[in-house]
Amino acid sequence: MSNWHRGYVADIVYMSGFYANHAPAYLDFVCALAGLEPQAPQDYFTWCELGCGTGFTANLLAAAHPRAHFHAIDMAEDHIRLARSAADAASLDNILFHHADFGALEAELPTFDYIVAHGVYTWVEPEVQRSLVAFLDRYLKPGGVALISYNSLPGWIDALPLQRLLLAHARSGEGDSIRRLNSAMAFAKDLKAAGAPMLQDLDLEGIATPPPGRDPRDHEAYLAHEFLNTHWNPLLHSDVVQDLAPIGLHFVGPATIAGLQDAPLSVEQSASADAIADPALRETYRDYCAGTGFRSDVFVRAAAPLAPHNVEQYVGRILLAATGGLKIADGSLRAAGSLLLETEFHRAIAEALEAGVHSVAELLGLAPAGGMAAAPTAAALARMLVASEQIIPVRRREPGEATAPCERFNQTQIARTAEGLKGRLALATPLGNGLVLAEADAALLRALPPGPPFDPVSILEKVLEQVHGADQISDVQGTAGLDAARRATAQSAASGLSSMPRMLKRMGLWPRPLPALDERELDRAPAIVAPFAPHLPRFDSDLFIPQYQPMRRGDWELRIADFVVSPGYWSPPRLVTNMAALVRDQKTWMSITPMELESQEIGIRLARGHVAIFGMGLGWAAAATAAQSAVERVTVVEKDPVVLSMIEELDIFAQLPENMRAKVHVEQGDAYEWQPQCEVDLLMPDIWLPLISEDRVEEVRHMQQRVRATSIYFWGQEMEIARHAVFAGRCLDETGIRETIADWALPIIGPDAPDYASKVDASARRWMYGRWLPGTTPPF
Repeated sequence: MSNWHRGYVADIVYMSGFYANHAPAYLDFVCALAGLEPQAPQDYFTWCELGCGTGFTANLLAAAHPRAHFHAIDMAEDHIRLARSAADAASLDNILFHHADFGALEAELPTFDYIVAHGVYTWVEPEVQRSLVAFLDRYLKPGGVALISYNSLPGWIDALPLQRLLLAHARSGEGDSIRRLNSAMAFAKDLKAAGAPMLQDLDLEGIATPPPGRDPRDHEAYLAHEFLNTHWNPLLHSDVVQDLAPIGLHFVGPATIAGLQDAPLSVEQSASADAIADPALRETYRDYCAGTGFRSDVFVRAAAPLAPHNVEQYVGRILLAATGGLKIADGSLRAAGSLLLETEFHRAIAEALEAGVHSVAELLGLAPAGGMAAAPTAAALARMLVASEQIIPVRRREPGEATAPCERFNQTQIARTAEGLKGRLALATPLGNGLVLAEADAALLRALPPGPPFDPVSILEKVLEQVHGADQISDVQGTAGLDAARRATAQSAASGLSSMPRMLKRMGLWPRPLPALDERELDRAPAIVAPFAPHLPRFDSDLFIPQYQPMRRGDWELRIADFVVSPGYWSPPRLVTNMAALVRDQKTWMSITPMELESQEIGIRLARGHVAIFGMGLGWAAAATAAQSAVERVTVVEKDPVVLSMIEELDIFAQLPENMRAKVHVEQGDAYEWQPQCEVDLLMPDIWLPLISEDRVEEVRHMQQRVRATSIYFWGQEMEIARHAVFAGRCLDETGIRETIADWALPIIGPDAPDYASKVDASARRWMYGRWLPGTTPPF
């Protein structure tokens, strides 16, 4: 095919993206966790990318490290043309792009401290792979670091027949690679509909659907590059290790979030893995257990190992920065199976990182004196924080260091994305890494004026125009025609008016002069969406909902909002009036919103006999359950005495009719320790702050061992069903759901509720936000 160069798709430009783990600070971080001392100087290093695509990551890092020297190589002429154009637009004088095959490069190159190759290794023919290895052998310095990311065979094994089918069809197709891909995908769907066994377990619609935040055109380009390369060949970790061993490169560790978190192995699998002496085989074993589909592996050449006591000192000096608003609460930042911090320590870390950049040692120093059974090591804390996907390792910014390259690069990116007025935005920071903004935040940044006057209404009007199109704007201050999506965008942008400048300041990033913020204007900003209220469908429920009054007791506060635009767990956004929310440390633990009610509605409607509810919250779930005619007794178990006193003072259950009120019994106790005095027909635990958390199924299993309830419905179970079903390669249909629940060996109820499978699918699409089990290929 003329569209391909040596079997590689060459007629379609690959989508641009920023990869934070390509940054030297991130690569040094991975080495330090493995006990190796990085050799490259912080500022005056050399860096090279093989298969750079349109050069976005390379250009961003060059802007963020103006004293370093960057080179980037790609065999596609269009990629290099676009990369050079972007570098010229930002006046970057420390980066060179080369149009060449890895083995036929004529330019004179320096040796490199860092060489990265993202994805290309399993997309090219064996000869090009050998050229890539030869390039590493020739140009990587002693002590240098290489990152090789590639498709991992265990996660792709089920898709091998699909890739071969799409490639075979595309060879005889017409048009460019995207047209051939779409035609081949339609052919595959027809073949699946005809009953082809090898395609029945593949979600072809999910594969063809862009994940959240990705432009459909970019997704088509990705699929063409992923499936139409002639030499597409996922590899085992042990294969790659074997390829690099002859040139003296040794595996250090993974540079992915899933790798930092460790694969979700069973106790038996972990024990078997730990018993394997060969590190490459041990890692491959883990991939098979986890179904790993993509790896980013860090290798070093002749690195100097640190003495054990020096590891703690070195890791302690690593700087960390928060990339957005932190969501740190009980157990929400946790590396699977490794470290769980106490609430006070979590809060101290969150406050420190919200304020600015801190070293790992400084964060360790925030641990409450005598409040922890065993303080975490610097390495364990750093690993957990970076694995949260909210925090990245960064470099130390020297006083007076020029930020002009970052500013120029960011201005060009803001201008380029403004041309389309949609999509995410990645900015270079003086801290040596990038800051990726979601679509609404990117639109807000573009809408901020260069200086006073600062009018929130005008800013939100510009945000709506960017995200949803000028032709849809009627009157942002309030008349008709604004759909729920636009209202949600306005609400998100309104809340970002106060957080955005703080985040930019924290990252040392001022892409344009930002206005001084008038606190009175910021206080008014959330109310800008108020005029939309009359045009929204109002939320209503036939479940019993108590009336609430504002209250504050200790760290807890019960707030009442006049109105809130809130999406449901599986239903569209609606207007909630007089919404009650239980808040502690600015974190909402429970609220009377469509999401909260729908996420417990199924359990409440199926309740019967004696129901044990773990977690009082606002008390509405207990009250609504007591109102069900089939329920005879409701036992509420709550650990926090302040919450219990608030509910008692508000006299929530007195709002029920006397016969229903008499069903409710409240006990102070620990959900993990409580044992019933009589048989429990339904256990309904709701004790978690985040909707999704690691080990939730096992935590429910621990509760059930003491309660021995006839049936269970736990908060967020639809998320867990979706995560485990997809991880096991099942569809989110009735069969897949029931098989997944059967794996848990718990008496879970829910599948018999009307449209349960569609509700699981809808809630997962809305609320998963990529939090699939490590090693999972997201279905949407």
